[in-house]
Amino acid sequence: RSTARPQRWARRWRRAQRCGRADRREAPTISELCDRYLREYSELHNKPSSVRQNRGLVTRRIKPAFGSMKVAELTRDEVM
Repeated sequence: RSTARPQRWARRWRRAQRCGRADRREAPTISELCDRYLREYSELHNKPSSVRQNRGLVTRRIKPAFGSMKVAELTRDEVM
């Protein structure tokens, strides 16, 4: 549940890109999206323990693997 908003945002971005409305250069990086998720969603809607867990997953798993990639470049195959 806690990842629904970033996933929805990423889907919208990819859809806009396919329709020619998005510029890849303007796409945020995965790291920027993770920071935004933690700041704008997790810290506001989750318990402190869940925020710590989310922050840990972002720091240890997501950012090292995908942090520098643009959202528009990430594919399902790379995540699986």
